Amino acid sequence: MRSFTTKIPSNHNLECIEDCVLAEIPYDVERALLMRFPKLEKFARLSLEQELANYQEILSSYIISNPELRYRNLLENHPELLQRVPLYHLASYIGIKAESLSRIRKRLGQKTS
Repeated sequence: MRSFTTKIPSNHNLECIEDCVLAEIPYDVERALLMRFPKLEKFARLSLEQELANYQEILSSYIISNPELRYRNLLENHPELLQRVPLYHLASYIGIKAESLSRIRKRLGQKTS
């Protein structure tokens, strides 16, 4: 978002690991559309508010939880990702190395056996 609004290249990037459809809208075009269509502006604002709330939850998870709790949360809220996403990506998402995720998974597996 910062890159989009300041028009400065981002220091982050995204990698799509599944097929997806992306829309690229230049900043000036987006602003013109939002001014022309108030309902679109409201939709965009509500969507942005929801995304901000999601990011706040993710950030607080990194501050409050340890990696094992973050992994358990991922299992509870998004179990389908374990079938779709390589483990090294999941490890990165929860802020640990793949080796640490393997140890957590082994430990959790032993607890449930």
